[in-house]
Amino acid sequence: DGVLSASLQLRIGSIVLRSTPLADPDPEEITQAICKAIRKAGGNLLDWNEQVEQWQNRVMSLRKWRPTEQLQDVSKETLLLTMEDWLLPYLHDIRSAKDLKALNLREIVEYMLPHTQQQRLNQLAPERLQVPSGSSIQLMYRHDGELPVLAARIQELFGLQETPSINDGRNKVLIHLLSPGFKPVQVTTDLQNFWNETYFEVRKELKRRYPKHSWPDDPWTAEAVRGVKRK
Repeated sequence: DGVLSASLQLRIGSIVLRSTPLADPDPEEITQAICKAIRKAGGNLLDWNEQVEQWQNRVMSLRKWRPTEQLQDVSKETLLLTMEDWLLPYLHDIRSAKDLKALNLREIVEYMLPHTQQQRLNQLAPERLQVPSGSSIQLMYRHDGELPVLAARIQELFGLQETPSINDGRNKVLIHLLSPGFKPVQVTTDLQNFWNETYFEVRKELKRRYPKHSWPDDPWTAEAVRGVKRK
């Protein structure tokens, strides 16, 4: 079930690639047939997980912000159309739909970029940002180049005076300030205004609901912490 069999029938999952017997199948013909099967399934035979999607969004965002970098179009639609250019070397040992799902797609698509472009991507559109608490928090990118989201609990950002930026300072991140229970409290690109104004408004209610957590009078100089501050 779901096995790619050259002697009886070429198939991946429920998709028949070829129904005529092949005594000595051509490996290239098999890999081409697998590509066709992937397209026929709309790409669902591959593991398009959140890691892959975030990498795509980072590349597509940087492509929009800096067209002179000449980054490739790595949208899912384009990748499916150009599989023969980047996926074929990884298909030679594929025998089943399970084998396809097991491919490390994030690693495979990363190799599409030259090393210098990979370095530029990591420099200008980093996967993570470190916050004052010491946590390394993943940024959530959007494919359309909208501001990436940094979601962090308020306590982790004490002392952070400026809204973090990426792309050599050209793009601020959109901060989702969270309660200790990871509920959104405020969305802003102006962290200074939050500390000066909004913090004291939300502090009253949150201090009552989360009394064990740190709610200092001066968030500008308070120690940033990941959880409950030690006494």
